[in-house]
Parts: sequence; C-alpha cells; structure tokens
Amino acid sequence: MVSENIIEEIRQRADIVDVISTYINVIKKGNSFVAVCPFHNDKNPSLQISRSKQIYKCFSCGAGGNVFTFVQDFEKISFIEAVRKVASIIGFEHSELNEPVRKVNDETKDVLFALNNACELYSYVLNTQEGIQASEYLKKRNIEEDMIEYFSLGYCPSDGESSIKLLRGKNISIEALDKAGIIQRNNNVFVDRFKGRLIFPLFNEYKECIGFSARRIVDNDEAKYVNSINSVVFNKSKVLYNYQNALKEAKKEGYVYITEGFMDVFSLYKVGIKSSVAIMGTAFTEYHAKMIKKLNVEARLCLDGDDPGQHGILNMIPLLQKEGIKFKVVNYKDCTLDPDEILQKYGPDVLRKFLNRLISHDEFIFQYHLKRNDVSTSEGKRVFSNLIIDHLKNENDFVNREIMLKRLSDITSISVDSYLRMLGSISHDNQEEVYQSSDIHDDTSTNSANRYQRVQDKIIKLMLNYESAIEDFNNGNNYFNDKLYDDLANYIVDYYSINKNMKISDFITYLSKIDNDNSKLLLKKVIESQDLNETDPNYSKELMNEFLKELAKENDKSNIKKKISDPFNGLTNEEKALELQKYLERRGKKNGIKEK
Repeated sequence: MVSENIIEEIRQRADIVDVISTYINVIKKGNSFVAVCPFHNDKNPSLQISRSKQIYKCFSCGAGGNVFTFVQDFEKISFIEAVRKVASIIGFEHSELNEPVRKVNDETKDVLFALNNACELYSYVLNTQEGIQASEYLKKRNIEEDMIEYFSLGYCPSDGESSIKLLRGKNISIEALDKAGIIQRNNNVFVDRFKGRLIFPLFNEYKECIGFSARRIVDNDEAKYVNSINSVVFNKSKVLYNYQNALKEAKKEGYVYITEGFMDVFSLYKVGIKSSVAIMGTAFTEYHAKMIKKLNVEARLCLDGDDPGQHGILNMIPLLQKEGIKFKVVNYKDCTLDPDEILQKYGPDVLRKFLNRLISHDEFIFQYHLKRNDVSTSEGKRVFSNLIIDHLKNENDFVNREIMLKRLSDITSISVDSYLRMLGSISHDNQEEVYQSSDIHDDTSTNSANRYQRVQDKIIKLMLNYESAIEDFNNGNNYFNDKLYDDLANYIVDYYSINKNMKISDFITYLSKIDNDNSKLLLKKVIESQDLNETDPNYSKELMNEFLKELAKENDKSNIKKKISDPFNGLTNEEKALELQKYLERRGKKNGIKEK
C-alpha cells in the first residue's frame, strides 16, 4: 500500500507541465501553458495548464485535475496505478511503489501449475500431426495463425491418456490434476476430460490459465462444449473470456464489447476490435460487473439479437448501473443474428457498422418493451407504461427523464402529469396549481435558483483559494441546502483541519481517493472554481460575510418552501394551507406590508 506521505511527495516533486508534455504537445503561452485537449475532439488548444497551481483545465469539455488525474484519465488506469506511473516518469523510487506480490497457498499453486502446463501442452499438440483435424476446423472458421497464438488455442490428444502421462512426467500429481479438473476416471484408468477436443484456455487477470472450454470438432452425440469444473481457481460465474487481453486493449480503444461466446470475440478481432469479452453462456453476474468496472472504459453490450440475448442485456443493465459503469447497447433493431453470423453472412464492413450502431440504455429499454407490448390496446398501454415508469424511478438525470416521459406520453396518449404522479413527483390533487399561483412560485423561479447557486459557487471558490475563508465558514453555523455543495464544503473543512493548509493540487488528490457516486461531480466543482489565467485578489472577510448572509437567507427560503410544498410531509391539505398562510404573513411583515 502506498502511504499518503509518499503520494504527497510524488505530487510535490512532479511538475504537471513536464508530465503532461510526455503525453501530448504542450505550448507555452504567456505565463501559462496550453495544449489540444486529449479528452474530447479538440481542434484548437483549449486545455490550459497552470504551473503555479499545478492543475489543468479544459475550457471546452470541462476536464481538469492535477498530475495524477491527468495520467489516470489519459491511460484509463486506477489512481494508484497513476501514482506509480507519475513516479516512474519523474524517476522517483520507493519500496512502497513496488507492485504487491501476489500470495497464493500451496494448493492453488499446484492447481495453477497443472493448468498452465496443460495449456502449453495443448497448444503444442495443435501444431503436430495429432492436431491436424483441429487445425483444419479452425481454417474453415477463418481463424488464422495470429489468432491461434493470440488466444492460445490448443488441441487435446484424442487417446485421452498421452496428455496425462506427459503432465505426470512434469512431476504433476494425480491429486493436482484432479483438483484442476483435467482428469476423469474411465474403467479404472485416468483419462483427459478434454480428449479429442479443440481447447479454448481461460485466463485470469494475471494471465494465468485457470480452466478450459473444449469444443468437439466432429459430429457425434457428445456435448458440443465441455467446460472445466469449479475449482479453487475457476468459477464460471466469475470468468470473462478474453479478459486478460481486454485489460490491455480496453485502455487503447477506450471501450470494451461484452458478447456471448468465443466466436463473437473472434469475429470482433477479425474486424480490428481486440477489446471484447464473452460471458460464456452463463448469466452476467455482479462479479462480472466488478471486472468490467476495473477496465475503466465504456462498456458496449453486444449479446445476441435473439430473445434470450436481448433479455440478457435487460438483466445486465441494473448490475452495470449499480457499479456506476458507463455503457451503451448495440442496436440490433430487428436483426436476430449474432456478430459471428453477421460477419459470415454480410462481411466485415457490415459488422463494423453494426457494432458502431449504439444507443443509450434508456432507448434500449424503451425499444425492448415497445416490441413486446401492443400499445394499441388499453392493457398493452398499462403494462408498457408500468415497465417504463419502473425503470425511470431510478433515473437521476431529470432532463432525460422528462424526455422519456414526453415520448411515453406521445405513444400512449396518457398525460405527462399522470406519469409524474406515478413516479411520486406530484400529488393526486390539484394543490400544485395553488402553489404556482401564490408568491411561492416567485421564490422558486429560475432567477432565484440561479442566484442561490451563484452564492454557493462564490463561497466554495473562496474556501478553495483562501484558508481564512475556510476558518470563517467553519466558525459560523453555516451550511448548504444543496447536498453536493455541502459535501464539498465538509471535505474542504476536513482536509484543512488535517493538513493545516489548502493546496488545490493536493486537495484534488484527496478527492480523487474518495470512492462514492459524487466524487467526480465534486472534482468537477473544484476545477470550475479555478481561474488559471487570473491572479487571485486578496481575501476579503467582509465579502465572505456578505455571501454567508445571502446563503442563510436563501437557506431559510428553501427550508420554508420544502416544508410547505413537499407532498410527502404527512400534512393534510388544510394544514398545508395554514402553513402557506403563515409564510405569506411572515413575508408581508418582513417586507413592511400593512393590511388595509
């Protein structure tokens, strides 16, 4: 584990301009530096780099951070990997930066030794006279030598005994071969479970062989595939085919395709896409989702176009959302073929276009349920509406939710207000009309909301740039009604109380290690607050107090509005009307309004 002190020392020794210059061309412009931003399709240099603050900021796409976040986002690696990479660039060495030694027990070592020796043996046999039939099969499937080597394909001798004898000759025990799932007893003789089959080795993230999937190459009554049994190193629900290669390729390509089988992965390889994995005919699991998250790229769901494949995508969506993974879905439309079938029938150009036909998960869910429900009938509208509303209950993007509701309303002719009621956003009576006609509507106007946000932004900016502002904020009974701002203020206060200073580049490191759903939004707010081309003026306590007073006033308004307009606060309509009247009376007195 890398300690906080080492991370801080690396950050302080690393010059952000020098490190970024090892990745992209950086140009000096006045007192700052600029570059073409690598995080969006940038033509004019919109990335600005501040040597004094040791941060970067793109004024076009909003990307920003410190030296670690740049390397992390550019190479699509974890934070600790980025720390090690920066240390390597600046020539900083320390024992804590060494890759952790992977520890496995003796049983696991023995099983891995057996499996990896078997993998090498099967690869060798494929290139001998014994493997001619398997080689011919691969040629018919247009699987060339480069693919055979890339995927470590092999063949198990058909007699079933010679492979076991060869492995025993390498001092591998019967017990280890049994635990590895390689042998089975046949008439008191140990034979290879995969005899006479084409071998697809399965690897873990360390590129160690952990099992096999073996395909028959002749037509007979045997099962099409025989897979390794569960062992200390293999569990089908925790394996993604080609994951060991995707770990490297995904960082280059910026995405990973998730398919159903080996042949789909091969088909994508044939059209130049190496970043793909297959779930091997089993259900996509939470463990699979965690594996995909490690890749830190956009996932592209490409299960088969038939009903089981599309239903599988539907089941994958909540698992990917739970892990916070960005993903899109390949739009099959009315096609029921899998990628391998598309390649064979229509060729590589059509498959490439097909793979780039991507839609959002919202659009996929919409299309999926619309195909399966007859919305020309009342029952069809009811079922379809309930399915979409159930999905939208977890939708945090309110703009997107409104777009979906409008589309849903257009199709079913059911009003958006009715759907909002289903979502629990408004009540079943007409009380919202009463509030909109009152003075409360003025207080919740866009201008008021914008004013409140500006006040919050200004206070946060002062706290990030002046240590005195942090102390002044913390000394009073100050808070933000907006949770994101309140969380950020608390992180600032906590960081300052620990470090007794506020260095923006080090604070970014502090935020980067926070593992929650809002960490990226918090970092974005920090970057937005920084003026890379301006010299920050001297701190004014009077100005801070003015902002804090405005914040308190807006908080008071917001709390009153919540108390009055929240339809879920348990009050009756009469009680809500009374609260509204009390608020209006208080407002009238505050503004000096007298009754006539």
